[in-house]
Amino acid sequence: MLALAVLASCTPSPKEIWVTNYQYADSTAHADFSLFVDLPVAAEGAAGAIRDGVIELIDSQLGYINSFEGDRVIPAFSGDRADDAALIGYYRTKAVEAVEGSAAEDARERASYIEEDEDMTPEEKAEALSYAPRWEYDFSISKISETPRYIVFLSEDFTYLGGAHGGVTGAGYVTFDKRDGSRFEDFLRDGCVEELQPLFRRGLEDYLDDLFIEDGIIPLPVWAPYPTDEGLGFIYQQYEIAPYAMGMPGFVIPYAEIRPWLTPAARDLLKL
Repeated sequence: MLALAVLASCTPSPKEIWVTNYQYADSTAHADFSLFVDLPVAAEGAAGAIRDGVIELIDSQLGYINSFEGDRVIPAFSGDRADDAALIGYYRTKAVEAVEGSAAEDARERASYIEEDEDMTPEEKAEALSYAPRWEYDFSISKISETPRYIVFLSEDFTYLGGAHGGVTGAGYVTFDKRDGSRFEDFLRDGCVEELQPLFRRGLEDYLDDLFIEDGIIPLPVWAPYPTDEGLGFIYQQYEIAPYAMGMPGFVIPYAEIRPWLTPAARDLLKL
């Protein structure tokens, strides 16, 4: 197993949330795993609540890693949550074991199918058995932006299970209110999707001919909107509204244009 660890603390301004970056890369017999986490340092108050929120993101993703039935694969960390080395080390070790275990089982099943295939010649079986696709799981939670009012993290994982191509998963852009550390998702008022269609169509104008939409209505993304310096950002996952080849369509609506549909809480958070 090859391991690489890099730790670097960001130098904060007085109101900035301190984070430490953890990076690891591991290779096993059948799989490759990488981890990239910007973890807020242990603190009290709102900063501590934001740290807890990031830890919950780690657990919600890695705790159910490659779980196709929705069952927990890795038990939640039960040690001292203020101990970075123990916390990150636990999820890294357990995730590597889980990915390798699933990849090894998949390799055994592939080999069994090939061995039992009566239509293949011994030469064809030998050639097929010589190729076993490696699984890959890249786990990432990165700090994207921060203001005195909020901080945004991006939870985005890449998974490849030996098929035609891999896919992106994760919780997407996650915004925390720095005043109390709570996770903030209440950006848009209810029932505004149809009213936002002109703005959505303009944002997705390069994709319109390929969109998977019902009744001509572009839905809100599964991932929550997120604040940027320019406006409110929206991004769709692969296959959510467009073919895989189109990637992850996204766009930003300037605050001056999206403001009528923002909730009072969102306008307060964004100081609009």
